Amino acid sequence: MFVKGKKCGKGLFKWNDQSYYTGDFKDENFHGYGEYYWPDGRIYKGTWANGVMEGQGYLYHEGKEYTGTLYEIVGSFKNDKKEGQGEMKWPNGEKYIGEWKNGK
Repeated sequence: MFVKGKKCGKGLFKWNDQSYYTGDFKDENFHGYGEYYWPDGRIYKGTWANGVMEGQGYLYHEGKEYTGTLYEIVGSFKNDKKEGQGEMKWPNGEKYIGEWKNGK
């Protein structure tokens, strides 16, 4: 939906690189609940504020730069980075539960 020429409400936006976002928009930005799918296999499902991952969410990744390791992160995000309480799981059963600060 568009309001005064800006994306607003619920919708789907696709890019030429095959990535896409489906969810809530406000003033042209991802805002509210949404899901973003990257062409490299990453998926984020959670809340957004002004175009960045913000609040509670789930980030899944299985990609070359991680040598095929599956990462699942459930927790808090701030300005597109892991922040606050969260949990990270690896396919071998290991996991980290604790605090994140500025993505680390």
